[in-house]
Amino acid sequence: MLSDEKETLKVIDQFCKTIKKIGAKRVTKALYELYKDKIEDYDLRVVNFIKENVCLNFLVSESSLNKPYLTADLFVCRSMSIVLIKKHLDLKNSQIANFFNKNNHTIVSHAITDFQNKNERIKEHKLFLEIYAKLDNEILKFKETLK
Repeated sequence: MLSDEKETLKVIDQFCKTIKKIGAKRVTKALYELYKDKIEDYDLRVVNFIKENVCLNFLVSESSLNKPYLTADLFVCRSMSIVLIKKHLDLKNSQIANFFNKNNHTIVSHAITDFQNKNERIKEHKLFLEIYAKLDNEILKFKETLK
């Protein structure tokens, strides 16, 4: 066996012993803490890109998405932002809600339901879906630049 393979096996063996000794939950939590900055930085950059570009397309300010009461235009803008974030990032609904200064995941559920309803009534919401498709492609390109 090569020395690199032996070293790898030693590390894996030690890691397994650590899991047995400390417990899987604590090891998982420690790994999360170790790597969360990388994940959060990437997620935050993608979220900011999404919010910025959705707001540009709807001609609204980003700060207006965090208001407690939204007009119909702002609701549509925030809903599109939420749906795009949900599609492009592996985040929980409560984490997405936090990006809009909400502590409740229901705004994400409502946005997703609203989006599904728009897909069912496609002719009524053609402009919304065109903007969505355009932004979806821009987000994919942006995410490629982050890799």
